[in-house]
Amino acid sequence: MQPLSIGTYVDVVLVSTVVALMLYPWAGRPAYLAYKTPVFITGVVFMPLFLYIGSVLSSNIEPLSTQATLLLVGLGLFWLSAAVLALPQAQGDYLPGLGFRPDLILPGGVNLVKGVILTGLGLMLAFQPEFRLPAWNWWGFTLAFWGILTIIPVRGMLKMLMRRGRLLGEPWATSWWAIALRESVLFLGLGILMYGLLNAFMGAIPFTTIYPKLWVTWSIVGGAFVLLVIARPLLKVAIREGDERWWQTIAKQLLLYASFVGMIYGLASSFMNQWLWFHPGSNPAGFAMGLSLVGAGFLLAVPLRAAAVRNEWRATARIMTGRVCDLEDDRRREFVRRRVAVLAVQPESQRRGNMRRMLEGLVRAGEARRLRFLESMVGVLAELPAESRDAVMRSNAACLGELPEDARREVMKAMMTSVSELPEDKRQPVMETMAGLVSA
Repeated sequence: MQPLSIGTYVDVVLVSTVVALMLYPWAGRPAYLAYKTPVFITGVVFMPLFLYIGSVLSSNIEPLSTQATLLLVGLGLFWLSAAVLALPQAQGDYLPGLGFRPDLILPGGVNLVKGVILTGLGLMLAFQPEFRLPAWNWWGFTLAFWGILTIIPVRGMLKMLMRRGRLLGEPWATSWWAIALRESVLFLGLGILMYGLLNAFMGAIPFTTIYPKLWVTWSIVGGAFVLLVIARPLLKVAIREGDERWWQTIAKQLLLYASFVGMIYGLASSFMNQWLWFHPGSNPAGFAMGLSLVGAGFLLAVPLRAAAVRNEWRATARIMTGRVCDLEDDRRREFVRRRVAVLAVQPESQRRGNMRRMLEGLVRAGEARRLRFLESMVGVLAELPAESRDAVMRSNAACLGELPEDARREVMKAMMTSVSELPEDKRQPVMETMAGLVSA
């Protein structure tokens, strides 16, 4: 075992701080499990496995097979603690006054980061001429951790800001350049993460001995940049949020996976001053173990992350509805007005996808909050042109039909109460639209 260095203590502090922030009861202990679910907690409490993996790699455990077994056990838990975050139970319910919601950005980010790490480590093992485990340097992990922070919280906050902009129809939030900016932050974070891990796995302190040597391989890194920062935003611009198909989400993750595999290969080849390739003949154990880890990384970064980001969006739209319920009257009405204006011009399938999430939020909001929201919404609908009002109310009726009977009854009760409280001149057009939907 290497003697403990300052870098070891720095890494323990970094990991411990993040775990403490993620698990701290910001909204108080009585409602803790309402917004921090057991699935989310499971994904967070295993974060110190980063330290376990580093400890195993920096040890002198003999024989090598024992060290490899201990590493695989840790990596198995490392994978599983990310995989569970793809479950819809990773996101909690809305709680008033709680603005810090890591459950809306952490699952997809953790699946990506751990997918990158497992893929990179697997390739490194498979590329070795003879079987041996990577070395370890704690300062390399320190640098890699800043890459993780760039990818998850920094990019995650940008995602949340843009998501709110899209809900309110702000043009910049759906523009190619805004998405490209967000993907540029991702590219930067991946670069920091990969360079830090490469130093860690080669036992080197960053910026001392590991530097580019084979420059031609940077063309692959350039190709990865094009995929991530140009091609992926073009695909995202073409996808309708709220009506995104499973295959479209998978396509986005495949582009991301191809880009970071290209970055890993290009950077590693440059720093090692050679084109890297597999050696199944001389290194069958490393080849098998490496490809298994690459497969595990692929599962995290593509299908499981696809599920995680879809769950994040659904939970965000649902929780946003609860948050709007608690706004002051003028702010709530303005938010609803802008939201309904966006819904009115969307294609039917996209509008239904958005309204389905809104109704889920209203079902969970409770009677008083639900009534406040629907009072604002019905008032806005009464002022819409007939064509727009009909479109929104038609989608709303279709989504109501998909709710369980008890939930549908509660929402309809609040809606009829809101309609009855409108002035006569505004109530009439809404009632006519409702009557037309019933008779259709």
